[in-house]
Amino acid sequence: MGSARAFRNDDVAEVTSLWVKAFCTGGCSTEDSVARYLQDSLFSNPWYDEDVASLVYEEKGRIVGFLGVMARPMTLLGRPIRAAVAAQLLVDKGQPSAFVPAALMRKLFAGPQDFTYSDGATDLARRIFESAGGEVASLYAPQWTRVLRPAAYLADRFKSRKILAPWIGLSLPVYKAFDAVAVRIKRGPCRLQKATVADSEPCDSDTLWRLRQLIPERSLMPVYTSDSFRWLIEQASQQKLHGVLQKNVVRDPQGDVAGWFLYYVKPRGVAQVLQVFSKPRAAGQVLTSLFQHARLHGAVAVSGQGEPSMALDLAKAHCEFTWSGGVVIHSRTPEILDAVRRGDAALTRLEGEWWTRFCDLAATKVVIRARQRAAFPEVAAT
Repeated sequence: MGSARAFRNDDVAEVTSLWVKAFCTGGCSTEDSVARYLQDSLFSNPWYDEDVASLVYEEKGRIVGFLGVMARPMTLLGRPIRAAVAAQLLVDKGQPSAFVPAALMRKLFAGPQDFTYSDGATDLARRIFESAGGEVASLYAPQWTRVLRPAAYLADRFKSRKILAPWIGLSLPVYKAFDAVAVRIKRGPCRLQKATVADSEPCDSDTLWRLRQLIPERSLMPVYTSDSFRWLIEQASQQKLHGVLQKNVVRDPQGDVAGWFLYYVKPRGVAQVLQVFSKPRAAGQVLTSLFQHARLHGAVAVSGQGEPSMALDLAKAHCEFTWSGGVVIHSRTPEILDAVRRGDAALTRLEGEWWTRFCDLAATKVVIRARQRAAFPEVAAT
């Protein structure tokens, strides 16, 4: 019988081998790049806390399981608390499927942090999370999608099916023509209202100050400093699988900042939102600016994690909602659980692990190079 313990620097090589064995079945990143990323993201991040550390499961002197954890500072009703973000879970394929991850999760929940959070749980990880005492954050778990080009969006969804791929290629002129008509139908679900064009925003202290003014005051809030926010944005910018990271502010007719959105966009793909905030009564304008910006850069749709305060505005903007169940939480503090359950928490993908580059590392090199080359080619706006 083994046991769970804290992840140490000298475990990096063994965990790297375990990670490559678990995820790299199609020619993905080298062990050196995985090892560097484990070191940089888990030991060199600005919130590193040795008491809220990643975990390994060791059996007979061999590591057979790993749970990546990032400490994150937050506040509850203005009081500082410690949060832990579960960032990566893997188990040696030769081990029992449930015992090792459940032991790692129980060890994590027994840690000194006040709040544990993850926004990238698969169905299996969610079940393990729940079996160890966690729960799904129901108001944040739905995923919304705003279709921008309906025919191209369906083609993107079906392109992985080999039997349909040749027909999708042959139908390219047809669905381009269909989309050109669909986006011009008055009162149609794909038509966008006019809105202020978003401005590209650098990552600096002025950006962070504006962001603090936009985040709705919630009981549970993330804490950023200029250095930690800059590090986070720089790290998120390095992820390429979902496209190129865009940082934008939206201004009202008077020139004042009305909102902010941070998202990945790639031509002919689904743009993925990390964070979107707006001033009161400006959500519709900010969302329309986001959708316009994404369409101008070739996206076929925009998708994001549920945000309770924007649910009505998203519905009015013709967004579709699907249940993902990937946002999971745990806490021994009832006030924290209550805040999340009633939607009184500022939890976006930027506070979770969705932005990490683990998805890049697990993708094939061919896919990553294709994403990098496809930054912003010529894409006609429709």
